Amino acid sequence: MSDIPDQVQLAYEAMESRRDSQDEMTWQTPALAFTAQAFLFTIALQTGASRFERLLPAALSVAISLLCVQLMRRHAYLERIDQFALEDIEERFGFVDTVGLLPHSHPHARNKPKERRLEGKKSIVWWVRGQYLFIAAAASIAAVDLFVPRWLN
Repeated sequence: MSDIPDQVQLAYEAMESRRDSQDEMTWQTPALAFTAQAFLFTIALQTGASRFERLLPAALSVAISLLCVQLMRRHAYLERIDQFALEDIEERFGFVDTVGLLPHSHPHARNKPKERRLEGKKSIVWWVRGQYLFIAAAASIAAVDLFVPRWLN
């Protein structure tokens, strides 16, 4: 690893930092979205709310879910780009010989764990599905308010 030119070392560190930031933002996105949706659902499900007071939060919750999914996937995509670039540098400069593995390779490439139902799936898949459940819940509130409003009072 000491054979790495200074410019490559600086680029590697910058990419590593950027990759870590993208990873953090990937998981901050749903946390913020869930917080906003909890607030919106509180408004939409309050007793005595008008039709507008139910439909607007439901529509906003759907929009937040869609934006969250897009942003999570975008951050994950950008993280993956940097991961591939880091792996390329690690391969070129013999990290496997000195470290014993490529530090930024996918965990499954480093160690093949026994696939299990929950652990074997990417977390982002589960979190995106969770956002789709929020869309379904918000759409259900809107549908009930439009077609059977007495259920909400």
